Parts: sequence; C-alpha cells; structure tokens
Amino acid sequence: MLIIGSCYFAYSQNVDDFFITDSIREIRITFPVENWTYYLDSLRLNGDDFLEGTIEAHGFKFDGAGVQYTASRAFSPGSLRNGLTIKLNNKIRVANLQGHRSLYLSPALRDPSMVREVLGYEIARTYMPAPKANYVKVYINDSYYGLFVNVEGVDERPFLRRNFDNSRAAVFIAKKNLTDQAPEGCRNGIYGALEYEASTDCYEYNFELRNNANPERLLQLAKTLEEEPAKAGQFLDLDKTLWWLAFNNLTVNLNSYLGKHSTHYALCEDKEGKLAPVPMDLNLAFGSYKNTGEGSDLRTRQLISLDPMLHADNPYKPLVSKLLASENNRKIYLAHYRTIFNDWFKSGKYEARARELQQLIRPALEADQNWAYTLEDFDESLEKTIGKQSKIPGIVQLMSRRIEFLKKNGLLDLVAPVVEEVNVARRKPMSKDTIDNFSISVSVSNLPQEVWLYYKSSETQPYARVKMVDDGKHHDGAAGDGVFGAVIEPEGANGEIWYYIVAENAGALAFYPAQYMREPLHVTLAELNK
Repeated sequence: MLIIGSCYFAYSQNVDDFFITDSIREIRITFPVENWTYYLDSLRLNGDDFLEGTIEAHGFKFDGAGVQYTASRAFSPGSLRNGLTIKLNNKIRVANLQGHRSLYLSPALRDPSMVREVLGYEIARTYMPAPKANYVKVYINDSYYGLFVNVEGVDERPFLRRNFDNSRAAVFIAKKNLTDQAPEGCRNGIYGALEYEASTDCYEYNFELRNNANPERLLQLAKTLEEEPAKAGQFLDLDKTLWWLAFNNLTVNLNSYLGKHSTHYALCEDKEGKLAPVPMDLNLAFGSYKNTGEGSDLRTRQLISLDPMLHADNPYKPLVSKLLASENNRKIYLAHYRTIFNDWFKSGKYEARARELQQLIRPALEADQNWAYTLEDFDESLEKTIGKQSKIPGIVQLMSRRIEFLKKNGLLDLVAPVVEEVNVARRKPMSKDTIDNFSISVSVSNLPQEVWLYYKSSETQPYARVKMVDDGKHHDGAAGDGVFGAVIEPEGANGEIWYYIVAENAGALAFYPAQYMREPLHVTLAELNK
C-alpha cells in the first residue's frame, strides 16, 4: 500500500496541468462489460452507485476507478452522450490526478457553441474563486464517446487550496430538490435562496454539505441577512459576493442564484470563517436559461436589456436585495460590473476568445457522432439563435446587443474617481537614512470624497484598511492638492506589504489596480532602500 500510495502521489506532481485550456486532453475508459450503457443507466435510475472500470488519463492508469452518469437534467436513459462522473479513488483511497480525486465531464447541455462553460469560467476566474474547465475527448472501450467539458470540482482539494488556502474547507452546494418533501417546518421551493428559516434541517435539505460543513453557518447568514443585513460581512465575504453577482448579471447567467431556483453555486468557507460564493454549471450562461423566477421565460430582447439591478427589490433573493440596499455595496457592485464589462465585453475580448475556443474544438466535434447538434449549428452558434424549442441565442448575437444596451445604461455611466498615480517613498540617492515604513501617496481625480488603502503583510492574511488623507501630513504633498497619503508601519521580519486603493466620490467607487483581487500592488523595504 505504501508503494501504491507513493505512485499515486506522484501522479499529483505532474507539472503539466491536466486542466490546461488551450489543449484538448484525452480520457480512455475501459469497462469489463460490453453493455456498459445498460449498467450505467440502471445504476443512475436505481441509486447512486458506480460501475468499476479502468481510467487512462494524462499518461497515468487508474485501475478500479468508478464511473457513473452524472445526475442532472442532462441525463437521458439510452443516450449515448450523458455526462460522466469519474471517481478515481473508488477502490484505492489515495488515487488522484494532480490532487483531483474525481473528474466531472459535462456534455454541455443546450450549448451548440460548446464554449459557454470554458469561456464563462475563464472570465469568472479573473475576478473570483471559480473552477478550472477545459476540453477532453472521451473514449469508452476504444470507441469515441465524444467531446466533453472537464470542470474542476468545487470540493476538490486543489481548488480549495488554490482559492481558500485550505484543502479541507467546508463547502455548501445549493441544490434543487424537486422530488422529496421538505422537512417539517421548512418551506418547499426555497432552494439556495438563503431566505431565513429557523431550523438547520431546512438548509441541509437545500444544500449538499461537503467537508464536514456545518449548516448552522447558513442559518446564521440567512438570519443576519433577514434581521441585520449591515452585519452580513461577519459571515459572508462581501467583496467576492458582489463580484459573483455582477458576473452572473452581466453574462445573463440565470441558471444561478439570479434565476428561478437560486441554485448552481457553492459557498466555500475561508480561514476567517466567512462564506464566499463560487459559480457552477455555466453551460446555460449567456441566455441559454431564461427564467428569473418572476413570470415566464424571457425573450431575447428582454435578456439583452436585463436590468443590472435585477432583484434589488426582491425579498426572496436576499443576497441581492439585502446587500444592494447598502449604498456602499451598490457602488462596489457597479464598480465590479464596470470592470468585467470593460475588460471582456466592451473590449471584444469575449468574442475573440470564443472564436479561438471554437477553432480549437471543431475537429473533435466533427468526429463526435453522438453530439446533439450539427456542425452547421456549431458554426452559426455565436451569431444566430439555434433550436426551435429551446431557442438558444448566439453568444455574440446576445452580448453585442447587450453591450450597446449597457453602454447607454445610466448606472454604468456614473463618473468614478480615477487613481492616476501611486508613489511609495524611497531612500534618496547617496542618503544614509534608511526607509523603515511604507509612506504611500495617490493622486486621485474626479472629486474623490474618501480614499482608502487596503493592505496586508502576508499573502495569507486578510486585508486591513486605513483611510488616506489629503492634509499635508501623511506623505501627501500640500493639503487639498488632490493627493492622498497614508503611512504603514511594517510587520514581521520580511518588511513587505500587498496593497490596493479604493476611491469614492458622490456617485461611484473605483479600485486600483482593477485586478486587485488577483494582482495587488506589492512593495518591500529592501526595494525601497536600494
């Protein structure tokens, strides 16, 4: 067992990431039976068991792995292209592929473009915790099963370690339970909305609990949102939540908290005990799912003009209505919305990336005899609506018109402060005096009312904040000159900080740098004293 364990541990050390986006991976599944479709159908219809087989992936072989059809609305008995869940450690507990114990292969239901998930997760990962996703060609008993999207599990250790610095972080996955009756005292049809209910049984019914997740955390959050929303930050990472809400709205991802069932997301607990949302199941993003929970499905023109403040006055969506009732939260939300809009959509980057991905996967789809769409559908899927019943809008068809709508939207037109220059005091040439603190100044235009410096002395710490002032006494030049300053005393032996700036005026708020969540500013005392 020690030898086996060390071999499987070596699998996880492969430096070539299995989830790399710009290369199609391959997974080969070998079952000991020929009528494997019958077994997989039976196991899915009659329980949740796995069919044992051998998996070959990324140059490694996993004997005794388990395979099942994924339980989702995409599952169809007799189909030759059902989604697959692969449990690598089904028989050997330590088995993993680069730390991933399970693989989740999506058939990309209702996505003739085949890029919604990979593109959507790529956009989301720029700003918030989100899974990796790429493409794999799947072979079963040496026959080509099809091209699938390989999506990283939100409860997998590499995902949690990368995003929350804790491979065993508690995970709550919002689920849609349409068959079982809710426990006594709990309401049906709440799903993952986080409306307040007084029993933890209600939250266990509406969420899958992973890694010893305690439903009491959800109850505390829901109760706080209901009774004292201003204190929601005690239980919720507000900044990540506002990024997530902005992403869902901008990309018309209604198969999410913003939609009818408030599902297809997870809440992961960080080291501070705060919950942060993670997007899931993006195959219906960009308008493929059309119901907000208020009335019937939206038409394409309504998807195009989806209000950036959707659900802001809806008491049944407290993560929106309660949080956006705060003027400060609303400004942060709109600042994040503008950042994603400018980075990916106004710039045209989303379209260029979608076309790159389609060019990558077209040959693999051409050989996929089990795919539900035609190559003609695929080739037209960015520019035209596909399907007579589902009527799936083309991604570019939808978003190019949504971009024009949002350009004219008054909420995004608000003039935000602009951080024009950031300076940190350095040792003067030939001076014997050393720098022993971080004296930071920023020049801000567009009538800033408040400027804040967020900083930390270690990458794993939460950010602290200090107000920057324009009084001529904080390394900020002359009083009232539009330059704001703050002085930070170093902590620890390394003498370094990571930091970013938040500036606010009467109408809007701005972050500098815009990618502060992934790429904050960084400086060391050693650098300043060179």
